[in-house]
Amino acid sequence: MSIQHSAIKKIQLLVQSELSDFFSGLEQIGEPTNAKEMNQALQQCIQKIFEEAEAKWFSHPSKNLVWITREEFNNSLALQEMSAASVKALMNFATSQSIAAKEDAMNAFSINDLTRYNSLNLDYLNWNGLSTACLNEVNLRGKA
Repeated sequence: MSIQHSAIKKIQLLVQSELSDFFSGLEQIGEPTNAKEMNQALQQCIQKIFEEAEAKWFSHPSKNLVWITREEFNNSLALQEMSAASVKALMNFATSQSIAAKEDAMNAFSINDLTRYNSLNLDYLNWNGLSTACLNEVNLRGKA
């Protein structure tokens, strides 16, 4: 099962990046040399990830409790100020960009270019998040 929620996916990518950084530093001068030091250094990396996540993310009360970034919250406020036609046009554009980024990410994955894959997958998640936010705004206006 692959992770679909953008918040969790971003945390997953951050954890993977920190782990890669940690292991690439092993056997380098000045880096941990025994299991205790390695464990301590890895725990510090993990702690850093969650401190960054906590600083970036917050819970936004809604019908269904969701986690959104401050940026997503600000974007939601901006969408509320836009005309219905503009929101729909932005939604269509974001959806097309999301599809293109996903296809490009899968192509990068198929040729084992994981750096490009991770970058494109993050683009996909961002475009998909914008598309979803627009759809939510369109649905909210339809119920009003």
